[in-house]
Amino acid sequence: MTANETLLSSNDVRLSTAIGSQTDTAQVTNIIIVTEESLFNEYFGSAFYDTLIADVAVYVSVPFATNVVYTAGSYVVLNGLTYVVLQNTTGLQVPAQNNAFFALAPKFVTPANEFLWQRYLKRLISFAVANEFTIPSAIKQTEKGLIRLKDENFDAAKTGEIATLKEYNYQHIKKSISVMEAYIMKNEADYPTYKRIADKADSLCNKDESTASKYRRNTYGIVLPTDDYKNDCPCHS
Repeated sequence: MTANETLLSSNDVRLSTAIGSQTDTAQVTNIIIVTEESLFNEYFGSAFYDTLIADVAVYVSVPFATNVVYTAGSYVVLNGLTYVVLQNTTGLQVPAQNNAFFALAPKFVTPANEFLWQRYLKRLISFAVANEFTIPSAIKQTEKGLIRLKDENFDAAKTGEIATLKEYNYQHIKKSISVMEAYIMKNEADYPTYKRIADKADSLCNKDESTASKYRRNTYGIVLPTDDYKNDCPCHS
């Protein structure tokens, strides 16, 4: 794994949430690294993370350019997305506009991991990143102190409004974890390194406790200390 390697990209966040194209990519990437690793280390399992990272497909691709002919089986990149060429092009076709000629290249080699990513995991992590980005996107630290961002068209959200949004996002993430895990538990053979499945061998753990029930935040979306819920599972006693 390289220093900046993650499953999620800033482009994934933009496509899955309301974060705009004007957002600072470097700032989003920094939040992705911390948020993604935290979710796996605390809830989904570091072994599961390693499994997915190792399964990411690697493509030899070129940046897409108009009026260029591409052959079937080659790969092009446009707007941060990799596409496989389905049939020889004439130079007039454009990815995302001509599905008969281009298709999104799978993120993972293993179909089960690809389905999980597209159906659940990509959106879940994107929402978590967007939630963590709520405060820095509204407030900026400068040499003169903290300021609220404002331009000629929009006023920055107030503290109470930000808290409401973070609470909504928190509930959405919690529900997303629950829905994703229900699918994973029905297909255990495909995800043996997922933490809850791997922990079944540990007799101290409550095998029926969902990961979503462990994902706790207060009304501002701040992580609650482990001591606040250590008695929920024998593992924490």
